[in-house]
This record gives sequence, structure tokens and C-alpha cells, in this order.
Amino acid sequence: MNLGKSIKMALVMRGMSQQDLAHELEVNRATVQNWCANNTEPKQGMVNKIAKALTMTTSYLISLGENYDTGNANT
Repeated sequence: MNLGKSIKMALVMRGMSQQDLAHELEVNRATVQNWCANNTEPKQGMVNKIAKALTMTTSYLISLGENYDTGNANT
């Protein structure tokens, strides 16, 4: 699973910046930046909050990176 790539793709899809997401989640922008760069991974509870902030289900958010990794980004 490439959660960082999933978050980056979802931000682009929603027209949001890392700062926008950080503000929505009440975390530091550097935290979001580290997630997107796969330096750290958010805990499951935070993944749920990220998905909600990006107006998508957690499973859809996670699937974005999985589909990208397998070359099925359009599925």
C-alpha cells in the first residue's frame, strides 16, 4: 500500500493543498508533507479523518495508491 501516494492523488482530485488538509485536520503542514512523502504513516484513526476531510471513504482513499501502483489508476 502506498498511502502517501493515495493522499497526494486525493489532494489533487479535490483541488486541495497540503496546507488545506493540515488546517482541516488541525495538524502541522509538515505532518501532511511527511505522510505524502511516505516518511511517516498516519494512524488508522487519522486515516479515517483524512478520508472524511477529502470527502471519500477510507477504502477509496487507500485504493487510489494501490491502483496507481498496479497501473490501474483509472479503475
